[in-house]
Amino acid sequence: HLFVFEGNGVIKDFPGNYGLYQQWLKNKDNTEVPAVKTSAPVTDKSKPAVVLAKPKLSYKEKKELEDLEKEIARLTSEKEKLTETLHGSSANFDKVQELSQRFTVVSDALQAKEFRWLELSELTEA
Repeated sequence: HLFVFEGNGVIKDFPGNYGLYQQWLKNKDNTEVPAVKTSAPVTDKSKPAVVLAKPKLSYKEKKELEDLEKEIARLTSEKEKLTETLHGSSANFDKVQELSQRFTVVSDALQAKEFRWLELSELTEA
């Protein structure tokens, strides 16, 4: 199976490999996802069933997850302060414009970090 990220923030499971996905993209007028040919599982009692291990986070990913939590908290705090400053500000136009640009940058960074945090946290639950 292949997981496909759609533009609207949704991750979908595509039943097939990357080659089938590329073919489906070329013929996208077909709204149907192609079916993957699967054969009936052959059960051989002499061989034990293979159990797929759950993916674990590497040390680097664990560290990234911890850092993301701290960074998300910091960005959320900064976003709240910017919001309060913008709502209560009677400053000149240049200052308001500078604050609103910073607010946009912080909001975009926060959204990206939250998405990455979600990806990593789903791996820990799997």
